[in-house]
Amino acid sequence: MREYVWVPEGSVKPGTTIQLSDPIPLEPTDSESSAQVEQVWTLPYFRNQDIKPPASLKLTHGETAILETISHDWFVRLGCLYYRGKFAQGGCWIAIVRGSQSTHQ
Repeated sequence: MREYVWVPEGSVKPGTTIQLSDPIPLEPTDSESSAQVEQVWTLPYFRNQDIKPPASLKLTHGETAILETISHDWFVRLGCLYYRGKFAQGGCWIAIVRGSQSTHQ
């Protein structure tokens, strides 16, 4: 299952000089097997909240999207996705892939 999520611009966090997006609450899914976040893709050409990426967008690393690395660029904790990828400050669309439908190309 793929879903698109707008990552709003974050703020400078206390004790740092880095602007980071806030945690993103994850919507619960119908089945346990599809709840696991498998991949997070940054969509660098979709930086406007009003222009949602099309459902048919082919996720190709380095062309249409950037496949982010778990632990380094994103992680899930207490039902929230912490995005620290290419645009960690926010202001971009990301694609979240759950379950076993990994789409790495």
